[in-house]
Amino acid sequence: MIITAIALTLYVGYYFVSKPFLRKLSNAAARSGLPILANATIAERQATIQMSLVVAAHLIMVCFLSLLVLPRQWWLYQASHLGIQSIAVLLAVLLGVGESVASGVLAEMLYTVLGWIDQRREQLGHPSHLAVEMVEASAGGWMKTIRVSVEANLIVGAALLTLQLACEEIIFRFIFPRCLPGHMWTAGALFIIMQFSGLKRRIGGVFAAVGATVMAVSQGYLATRADFLAPLVVAHLVMFLSSRTLSNK
Repeated sequence: MIITAIALTLYVGYYFVSKPFLRKLSNAAARSGLPILANATIAERQATIQMSLVVAAHLIMVCFLSLLVLPRQWWLYQASHLGIQSIAVLLAVLLGVGESVASGVLAEMLYTVLGWIDQRREQLGHPSHLAVEMVEASAGGWMKTIRVSVEANLIVGAALLTLQLACEEIIFRFIFPRCLPGHMWTAGALFIIMQFSGLKRRIGGVFAAVGATVMAVSQGYLATRADFLAPLVVAHLVMFLSSRTLSNK
């Protein structure tokens, strides 16, 4: 019960409280004249600093919860099965692409429904732009921070993104299912809700929540069947990158 309370407190504290604070802190640091990415723009420096702070805080959260929830044998199991995981990574790429396609289809259906609602409301004399607002808002916020940080420095940005997604996989596929009532289902619900954190406009998290729903089901189930971390991280990364590519098109 105590571990459950600690896990939920850290969940709220990190995903919903710290991110706005870290955004302001990174903005101040980017404008302070510190010798960080001297040739980059202020926006690129802010994005890189914000990503670094967010990932660092995430790693601390993972380490702390791992000490409470994950046994040492779990980490040894990951290390001793690297060969099998490296083979499974090939399948994980296909899984990530499949998740991206499924998310795209569901997002397109949702966009169509919102467009229909907008049309109906317009006919009743009420201005409505839910579909357009959802698309515009989804391109900003955390997604914009990731994109700008990668553009500022591809290697650093990609490394930070991979670490961030790895932390999410450890927390939502392996830690939370072990310490929360409802196990995989509760962890999946929290993963979906988390997509709306740190956003100025909550509607911007709708597309991400659609993708999170697909991953919560597919990767949550796989985590219960095969206790492997690396393939899930690869699938998450491929899903994220291919989703951004499809959305840009």
